[in-house]
Amino acid sequence: MTAETIKEHISALKGRMSGTPDFAPGLSCDTIGDIWHVSNTNYPETEATINLCDKTVNALSGSRLENKSLALNEVLNCPQGQFLKGTKYIIDDGAFVYEIDPEGRVGRVVATLSPTVRIKHGKPAKHPSDKDKRECDEFGHIIAQCLTAPLERINILDIHWATNKEMMAHLESFLSSSQRLGTTYKITLTVEIMYPNPTIVRPSVIRYSAEIFTPLVSGSFCFYLNNQYEL
Repeated sequence: MTAETIKEHISALKGRMSGTPDFAPGLSCDTIGDIWHVSNTNYPETEATINLCDKTVNALSGSRLENKSLALNEVLNCPQGQFLKGTKYIIDDGAFVYEIDPEGRVGRVVATLSPTVRIKHGKPAKHPSDKDKRECDEFGHIIAQCLTAPLERINILDIHWATNKEMMAHLESFLSSSQRLGTTYKITLTVEIMYPNPTIVRPSVIRYSAEIFTPLVSGSFCFYLNNQYEL
């Protein structure tokens, strides 16, 4: 990541949001040394700090219930393949960390959840189709909404409907049970996303591993989801 790539990224963000009234004129980027601060006077949810030195983006997810407009953070709302390459997106004070691969896609995610992570979002966002989305696919959340994960596209993949509705639903229900019961808990969920080649944004395999510590159950598990099959 270079200063030039950041400028190009911000320019692309303006272009992507060109149909949104007042977005581009309100978007500004202030720099102090290696720190770039992106903000928008008209859309305050769209805010992020980019550190050129350590290649990180720090931001809060949008569409929070304390925000009356329930808008998304557009810095986090890029289509897969259009994020800052080789960068870590540190979201919601580190509760969610998204590692972007050399092709601008999410390659790895780590969520660290406990009772101290208290984030409430509004309704699920509607997103346009990705270029590699199949008829059998749905937009699937990498980290579940019930685990307070971002609604932006950084947390969205094209996932076969059966995998999303059947396999993922059981996983999400199990992982969120500690939150529903109100117990003391800590969950570390790691997701590794594999793609068939550098030009494709639809994943072929998704690997989930989790470490769970609660008064009721503790342990770890790991499994792979094959996203290539057809029914």
